[in-house]
Amino acid sequence: MNNVAKRTRDIADKHSAPFYLFDLDVFTERIKELEGLLSGTAKLCYAMKANPFLVDTAVSVLDRIEVCSFGEYEICRNHKIPASKLLISGVLKRREDLEEILNDTDAGCIFTVESWNQFKCLLEYAEKNKETEVNIIIRLTNKSQFGVDKEDLLKMILESKEYKNLKLRGIHYFSGTQKKNPDKDVKELEMLDELVKEVEASTGVKIEELEYGPGIPYEYFQDKEVRPLSDFAYAIAEKIREMDFKGTITIELGRALAASCGCYACKVLDLKTNNNVNYCLTEGGIHQLFFDGQIKGMYHPFIDVIHYGEHCENLEKKVWTVCGSLCTMNDVLTANMELGNLSVGDLLIFENTGAYSFAEGMALFLSHELPDIVGYSKEEGYVDFRKDVKSWPLNTLLRR
Repeated sequence: MNNVAKRTRDIADKHSAPFYLFDLDVFTERIKELEGLLSGTAKLCYAMKANPFLVDTAVSVLDRIEVCSFGEYEICRNHKIPASKLLISGVLKRREDLEEILNDTDAGCIFTVESWNQFKCLLEYAEKNKETEVNIIIRLTNKSQFGVDKEDLLKMILESKEYKNLKLRGIHYFSGTQKKNPDKDVKELEMLDELVKEVEASTGVKIEELEYGPGIPYEYFQDKEVRPLSDFAYAIAEKIREMDFKGTITIELGRALAASCGCYACKVLDLKTNNNVNYCLTEGGIHQLFFDGQIKGMYHPFIDVIHYGEHCENLEKKVWTVCGSLCTMNDVLTANMELGNLSVGDLLIFENTGAYSFAEGMALFLSHELPDIVGYSKEEGYVDFRKDVKSWPLNTLLRR
């Protein structure tokens, strides 16, 4: 049981389940741990899509926040986060959204470019507002719908040379998450090093910055072995030291920074045995809890149990399949896992839910109430981040 699970235990009697707890100190400690491992070779950027509730903490300790939608930008605007700390990313950017952000921030953000349409929109804004510098980073595709290929990247860089207030800051690259081996990161950094040489030789433009997403994995399950953070950080730091590129490298991460700071608590509401399988039914489910890689409960996440029922003194090993409250057979949180002699009323605490988990589930399915979210820090103690949010109004017709 980790420290976040212990704190979840502390407030279990004060908050009706299901609920999430996000420990801001654990999040900060994780950031500092990675910064120490990188030894000053790179800066860090927090991808707020992993958990927008952490954005205030992230901005207090990091130089950059990656924003992937206009909704995420609204969150940053609401929190009064300085424009200079925002990287406006995302595969699809609407012209009206870009123009509003540009006007609102006086073009103080950096914008990734992922298509010719985005490039032209930012270029046209720069042309109309000649006193304003528009900062861009062009994203190289990883052979998916994201970014542009090398040929278009080179053309965009050449075209940007003609406009003084369209400022090319660098190149962005991300190829995927939950990578199993740091060797892939090393090869990608080698590729980017060679790309910078080619770009500078063929365009005459100096590349000042690389924004790189290494996709460092996080261990969600007891059944799987994942390489530790240090293996990836040391490999990345060593490769950066060897690179010919001596500009700024910013490492962009979400999951690897945020996962460990969260727990999800849900109550056992029913128990039964069907065809010799013991089923534990909770008021939660896959609409509120999602682990990357989990398939119908195939893997066993880290779970702590608070026993409230009559079997507290008889915690014999008993294998359970834990299911949620949804009307689908896919709603399996974990299958065939030893959890002791459970009772109705017990509380299950799922660890490592600080990233994506609470947001990637089918939150609106069956119109269940959204779980409360509690934040914790030594400075402020326990604080309600979200409370009593009903989802049914989002699934019904507007009143006429």
